[in-house]
Amino acid sequence: MKVVYCAGFEWCPYAPKFMGIKQAMKELGWEGYTVDPIVGESAEEIAAEINGYRPDMVIYGTTVPFSRQICQFVDSNIYRVFWMLDYSPKPIMQKMFDSGWQSNSQYLDALFVCSEDHVKLWGEAFNLPTYFAPQACYVPSSLEYTKDAEFDLLFIGCVCWDYPFKARAEMLAQIDAVSPVSITRINESDQTKRNEVFKRIPKYYHSSKIVLDISHFWTNWGYTSSRFWHAASFGACNIVKRFPGCSDFFPEPLKWYFDTPQEAADLVNKLLQDAVLREQTKLAVAEYGWRNHSWTIRLEKMVRCLETGKQVPMY
Repeated sequence: MKVVYCAGFEWCPYAPKFMGIKQAMKELGWEGYTVDPIVGESAEEIAAEINGYRPDMVIYGTTVPFSRQICQFVDSNIYRVFWMLDYSPKPIMQKMFDSGWQSNSQYLDALFVCSEDHVKLWGEAFNLPTYFAPQACYVPSSLEYTKDAEFDLLFIGCVCWDYPFKARAEMLAQIDAVSPVSITRINESDQTKRNEVFKRIPKYYHSSKIVLDISHFWTNWGYTSSRFWHAASFGACNIVKRFPGCSDFFPEPLKWYFDTPQEAADLVNKLLQDAVLREQTKLAVAEYGWRNHSWTIRLEKMVRCLETGKQVPMY
């Protein structure tokens, strides 16, 4: 099968999801190509690049083709799939639909969304077959440890005090106030520096004693931040703010879940005192993620959804 995946491969080349997608296309034996709609030229030129490969399918892995109005120029003989790999609360999503996203439905054949809660929302808005498919795990050649990437308690991600992201900022502050060690935060807004962080994420996550994971939103079923998958990919000892369905992806104690700041602090205290348990957790979660949630498995299941017209279990 010949497939074009359209996403920010050049804009963010070291993002684990993009490395995982390339890995998966190769392992599946696809004739795979990537097109970056972020750094590309005009909508017509980007679409011409997609059309020029004469693929069986194009997967849009970003909303940029919506905002740049690329979809309308892609050949309708190509099977066209959109995969929403991010999440916002339903009122915000509805505003985005109304702003012009919804008009792209005529240029698509199927949708995938990374939150089970949003399957119905997107399906009804676009009037297209819609399936649940979360992110997945890149499989590295080895796990990487380096002393200069070792932190007691690490959080990589933005901290925003504005709606609708304030809850995570508050949770981080509350954990910091009761944790036996301070949270080391890495957050770069400059894209060049951000790419350098992505480049070092395999070392940061495996080397650090504990990696903290809090998604912006944790009340919606099945949605996870990219961090949830990256931490498993690279063998992190991971404590995670609990969300509905989290243990279906990775049962405890592959990942350690908490509800309150004090529960998080208690886990930090427990894990800092047990180096053997930390190392066992790191190896176990990586192997489980590679075995059950690789990008190869995820794309294979997505194709089965399209072939059967039915939701394939993603857990």
